[in-house]
Amino acid sequence: MTQPIQAEIVAPDQLTLEDRRRWRAFQQARPELASPYFHPAFTRIAGEAAPGAEVAILHRGGEVLGYYPFQRRGGRALPLAAPMADYHGVIAAPEVNVPVSALPGLLKSRSAAVTAWVGDRTGLEPVENVAAAAPDGWEAYRADRYAAFGKFFKDKERSRRALAADAGGEVVCAIGRREPELLDQIVAQKSAQLRQSRLHDIFRCGWTVDLLRALMACQDEGDFGASIAVLYAGDRIAALEYALHADDRYHFWFPVYDQALRRSSPGILLTWDTIRLASEMGRSWFDFGSEDGFYKKYFVNAGTTVGAGITRAQAGASPAPRHRLAASARRRWAVVEACETSPLGLARGAAAAAYAAAFKINASRSA
Repeated sequence: MTQPIQAEIVAPDQLTLEDRRRWRAFQQARPELASPYFHPAFTRIAGEAAPGAEVAILHRGGEVLGYYPFQRRGGRALPLAAPMADYHGVIAAPEVNVPVSALPGLLKSRSAAVTAWVGDRTGLEPVENVAAAAPDGWEAYRADRYAAFGKFFKDKERSRRALAADAGGEVVCAIGRREPELLDQIVAQKSAQLRQSRLHDIFRCGWTVDLLRALMACQDEGDFGASIAVLYAGDRIAALEYALHADDRYHFWFPVYDQALRRSSPGILLTWDTIRLASEMGRSWFDFGSEDGFYKKYFVNAGTTVGAGITRAQAGASPAPRHRLAASARRRWAVVEACETSPLGLARGAAAAAYAAAFKINASRSA
């Protein structure tokens, strides 16, 4: 009879060099784990920033089979760096399957929640993440997009010319930037957008900004790291986007743009130019995360189905609620729960989430 999988729970900084090498080998053996979020360097850095960070070392009979990074919030286990991480799952040998339903027992938690689970999705709600695949390089990708949405991209080239004329200077994109002041600008704009949309400000808790700074400062993990792409219109910054990258993967993460220039679509121009420049550097998969966002459909030609839901000890996995308002309320609370670690922060977040939910319900009734 096969022995059950067991877990040893350790702090991320307790992982040995051999653990990290084994982890990387597991990741490279499974194409579905190619995202930078599965890189051992992400766990090392996030483990220093995220409160309650831990790693489950999965083993059977003394043989290490895989790893699962997570963070504790009360009696619940959440993916490490939630709500920031767009992918999560068990990093294990190809023949090893660990379902979400096994997590509470392995992690010694009352429940475990996932929003973008890569792996066995039994009992979970399927969620589509989308990407731009350019395996044959920029010119082939460009031709593919023009064949699908030629009118759209020709219109954006007119927008580029209009933006240059308005700015009195050339429209230029630069990628791989790491100046702290650029990150400060992204955080300030994104925080303002979240508050204006009555969403929880994920940067107010502090540790999430610390994570972005640390990822951007990482220079010793080969091709892994984070950086910022900038679109300049003359001397003016028209758009910015913070991205995570490793190997051939480039993950768009936090985009912002100058609202005064929105008629010229600076964010879309930045995305287009970023794909061009990064593909010329060897990137071939540009991940946008969730399919939310009208502009993404013009860029994406590939995707990944992930899972969302909650699994409770002795109760199995249950999908995220399907009803629109219930699902919205659950997502709002999940963000608060993941970000905030103090009673005051949780109380403030819960009150704001309740107010936003009530506002949405009233708006839907009056529509």
